[in-house]
Amino acid sequence: GQVWGTAYGSINSPVVFTSYVESKFIEAEAHLRKTTPDQSAADGAYRDAVQASLAKFDVSNANWEALYANNKFIPVTLEDIAVAKYTALFLQAEAYTNFRRTGYPALTPVSGFEIPSRLPYPTDERLYNVANRPSVTIFTKMGWMP
Repeated sequence: GQVWGTAYGSINSPVVFTSYVESKFIEAEAHLRKTTPDQSAADGAYRDAVQASLAKFDVSNANWEALYANNKFIPVTLEDIAVAKYTALFLQAEAYTNFRRTGYPALTPVSGFEIPSRLPYPTDERLYNVANRPSVTIFTKMGWMP
């Protein structure tokens, strides 16, 4: 079989910009961040997102359903959403951006190293646009990062 399965490894695998899974995680987070949070709607969107993610990778969700049925993830928190979204978006750049935006999952870098906060500027920018390029490294946090 293929290493990545049919979700990513097939010549017919689609290129998706914002998937149903990602949109449901965004919806769940939005319900919690509203002026008047809607916990029930957040819980439902989170459940839909996780179920769709498991289905996408053809993973049995019986264990997750048992945990969910026993209210393991209720009420869902922003951390729950961010960690599940990070997992669901495996192999997508958006997972890295969401990690930088939320600070979740709480990753521990290898001793003596840092997790980069931004992508490096392209060589052409560094060489030919010095006057308009900020003096930052890949470890300088973006303004919107926690």
